[in-house]
Amino acid sequence: MTNPTQLVSILMSVHNSQETLDKALKSILNQTYTNTEILIMGDASTDASSEILDRYTKDYGNIKIYKNKINIGLTKSLNLLIKYANGIYIA
Repeated sequence: MTNPTQLVSILMSVHNSQETLDKALKSILNQTYTNTEILIMGDASTDASSEILDRYTKDYGNIKIYKNKINIGLTKSLNLLIKYANGIYIA
């Protein structure tokens, strides 16, 4: 049986995702398990993704944003986020 107080780190990398980002974040935030931290790597987007992320960080204290200066891709971005994760589990 799992302990409901265990922190889960949810990792996400974002690159030019303005069309789907809002829906994706709402999906994560609407989960019934709430002991989470959401770590997002902005991977040098050139669309409105950064503005959407900024809006969410103002409203939700469990979202932390990190930004790459250049686009390095999904795998490298997620691997960078692992070092910031505090959770027992990573999703």
